[in-house]
Amino acid sequence: MRLVIDSNQISPFLKMTVPLEPRYVVHRITLSPYIVAEVLLRPDSYGLLAHLRNFDIRYGLEPPEIMLRLAGHNESEISQFKPFENSTERDSLSEMLVEKPAACVDWATAMKRENRKFGALMFQLATRFRVKLRNERLFLRLNDMSEALQLSFLPSVVLASISNKSQRQLVVSNPDRLYSAVMDNSHLSRFFKTVLYFIVSYSRMWADQIHNFDASRSRDDWADITLPLYAEDGDVLVTADKKLCNAIKMVDPRGDVKARTTYELFRSDGIHD
Repeated sequence: MRLVIDSNQISPFLKMTVPLEPRYVVHRITLSPYIVAEVLLRPDSYGLLAHLRNFDIRYGLEPPEIMLRLAGHNESEISQFKPFENSTERDSLSEMLVEKPAACVDWATAMKRENRKFGALMFQLATRFRVKLRNERLFLRLNDMSEALQLSFLPSVVLASISNKSQRQLVVSNPDRLYSAVMDNSHLSRFFKTVLYFIVSYSRMWADQIHNFDASRSRDDWADITLPLYAEDGDVLVTADKKLCNAIKMVDPRGDVKARTTYELFRSDGIHD
């Protein structure tokens, strides 16, 4: 088991694990690139990064890089794809975080700026989603993810993402086979389902109003949306974001991946790898 940690839980998590009491056996964590960026932009980033290096860290690849790599893979490779940096890439990033913090801050600032643009993009996707429903004369409220998947909207999002809106050649050029291979991959399936969850939420199409909310240009939802991409079965997303917690329950109703706050994670007798 690994803990996939959200930026809002970095400080509580590190406070809870200092010192590392025997009952808090946490050695392995996963950090997405956007969470690393958010840590870098904090005034206490040096101390946080120094503490985080005590753990076995698995770093996630940036989604644009993931889509680029998927474009060059066959169906079997897509089904088995892992969205993490290899050992050489991981060591290079770890070295850069120590040796070139100023350059890393510049990278993080640019990434944060680009992420905020995603609010406008998600608004556009939500608009397309509503238009599609209207054109198909579907005036409904969705109860769960299985109903949302029946609307045939997600395959177009998958194709557009991996092909970069048809600007990139694909090894798997058949859209149906591409979509099937992506849905066979638990990482990619959770990610694209989370994207769909937020699109439906922005469209206010969930029957239960707790799942509906508006897109915002000032809020970085993209960092939250991408977190499930880096979780494997049995992992825990450590987050205090209620939208993300609700999304995980909808995307993964079997509970293969759970969302917990640091307090919820440690309030019993501890956790174990």
